[in-house]
Amino acid sequence: MAKRRKGPGPSRVQHAGRVTLTDCPVRGKDRQCGPVNRVTTWNASGKVTDVSTCSCGRRFPTTRDDAPQHLIEPLPPGQADRPDDGAGTTWTFDQVWPEDAEHAHAVTGVTPVGVAVLHEPTQHVGPVTPAVKQLAKHMVRTMHRAPGVGLAANQVGAPLRMFVQLHKRAAPETWIDPEIRASGGTWRYVEGCLSLQVEHSDAPLVRPKRIQVRGRTLHGDVVEATLDEVVARICQHEIDHLDGIEYVQRLTGDDADQVYDVLRAADVDVTWLPPRPY
Repeated sequence: MAKRRKGPGPSRVQHAGRVTLTDCPVRGKDRQCGPVNRVTTWNASGKVTDVSTCSCGRRFPTTRDDAPQHLIEPLPPGQADRPDDGAGTTWTFDQVWPEDAEHAHAVTGVTPVGVAVLHEPTQHVGPVTPAVKQLAKHMVRTMHRAPGVGLAANQVGAPLRMFVQLHKRAAPETWIDPEIRASGGTWRYVEGCLSLQVEHSDAPLVRPKRIQVRGRTLHGDVVEATLDEVVARICQHEIDHLDGIEYVQRLTGDDADQVYDVLRAADVDVTWLPPRPY
């Protein structure tokens, strides 16, 4: 996803009785930390962890009256969550996009629009191999160097269904084989992309405000998370990448017309970007 915006500065702390109220450094607009996300995890031994988190990662009891509920009932782990094979078993790290590769329309080390791997659906990863772990570390390093808030595997040339995201205390940093199971509400928010660094191409896009995502971590844990606000937005953007979709393809109306005019003027081949509205 896009480069990080400058942070809002130090948080303000207030006290209401025995409750500490803190302005959240991630949610913005002077909003306080609160239970925004619900993350349920099953580890390899079957232990279940269920937590509510703020976008910044602060944790809250799931017993609070305002703790979020999952959009739909989570599925218990099954064989489909631990497949015997997948593209990750044969993928090798030497296939990654060069770390120092430069392009006028992308961040260094990130595949630009017009490279086929960015516009094709990625492949099921399957078991987490040493090469997959190495790829995840490379993706996190590239994301921070950009600096960005999320990065999909095909943005570094790997046709694998996995992505990383910045807010690792709120939700897993690395997602393996993620799928969106449910969504709700709408939220208009400005997006950009590390694979499409063209001035004035950032645009407000309406996406679902809340989503429920299922996937696995690098440690083999199964995760089902109902996410809201910025973490939900990042995950949707990156999962779109994994389906071969760039955010500008979701734009409609005047926003789409204006951005596509900007891209054509910058000599971006928009034939790679057919409209894909919701």
